[in-house]
Amino acid sequence: MFGKKYRTKEDKLIRKFWIGVWIGLLVILIVILVYQFIIIPSVKEDTKRMTLNNVYGKGQNIYVLKKDVNKGQEIDAAFFKNQYTNILTVPMDAIKDLSEIQGKVPRINLSKNTPINSNMFVNMNEYVTEDLRDVDYSDIVLNKDLRKGQYVDIIYRKKDGTNFTVVSKIKVNNVAGQTLYTSMTAKQRQYKDNATVKASLTGGTILTVRYTDAENQRAAKITYPLDKDVEKLINADPKLVKKAGQALRQRNSKKYNVKIKPHFADENK
Repeated sequence: MFGKKYRTKEDKLIRKFWIGVWIGLLVILIVILVYQFIIIPSVKEDTKRMTLNNVYGKGQNIYVLKKDVNKGQEIDAAFFKNQYTNILTVPMDAIKDLSEIQGKVPRINLSKNTPINSNMFVNMNEYVTEDLRDVDYSDIVLNKDLRKGQYVDIIYRKKDGTNFTVVSKIKVNNVAGQTLYTSMTAKQRQYKDNATVKASLTGGTILTVRYTDAENQRAAKITYPLDKDVEKLINADPKLVKKAGQALRQRNSKKYNVKIKPHFADENK
């Protein structure tokens, strides 16, 4: 009992030593736990964040839509805006230059803010709409030596020589004599019918203007204003367009034997 109560100086030193050892081990354990569950995860998170920041910090300019567009809808630069986008979200075939889609229309309906890519568009002349129909006209003054596979505009020419583009860049499916075989949408047929009636009433002419380099030339803009009064006449008499076409054919056979000047390479660009 006296030994336990009155320890020697050596015993006290040994006791302090082991207390120090246990305290040291406890400190080491605490340090290990702090590193394992706090510092190491924090370093990993910081490293991950830095890596992501480095990657996400890289981007490029692409074009996105300002508004919804429908398939087959004619579009221009006003439909798009330039947007700096994270490189990881940029499609491989994203369009970075609007010249890539000149003369093209959407092949599908597209939503606002959609990044555009080349697969979303098709050449206007190759786009097939539900209202596309094969048609033939013999009331048009055709270019000399017009051939199958070429592209033309249909023009309304006033008596004073002023020209208006009625239908733009349509493909010639065939030519037989003075008859043009092609394909047109409902809207194109409406404009052609309107111009035909107007030409018959005003002494104007319907003619073709050929593209000399159709692959590289953009389609001409439609400049013919649809005549509302003529539309009323057509609606009132379903046979009026046919009568007007016959009148133009007779007039053309008597009066016109002209060489129509084709589009040159620098036009419609």
